[in-house]
Amino acid sequence: MIDFSLSDEQQQLRDRTFRQGQDQRRQQRGQQRGQQRPQGDPIFSKPYEPSASSDSSAPKAGAPQQSKRRQPQVAALLGGLKRA
Repeated sequence: MIDFSLSDEQQQLRDRTFRQGQDQRRQQRGQQRGQQRPQGDPIFSKPYEPSASSDSSAPKAGAPQQSKRRQPQVAALLGGLKRA
């Protein structure tokens, strides 16, 4: 039978190495938290400003709006057929 147990010195070395790795990771996380992140795209922090071209293309309130699309066909079971 093979003995895979570590000696006391080997266990201490393993534990010390593990703790050093933990300390390094903690330091790296602390440095990352200290860095300032950009606050996002500046376009989202400005209020909405409509462009001048959208005002001229808007339909007038007095004129009735004609639909350019055809009405979709409705199935006969839903009452889509016209009665004669």
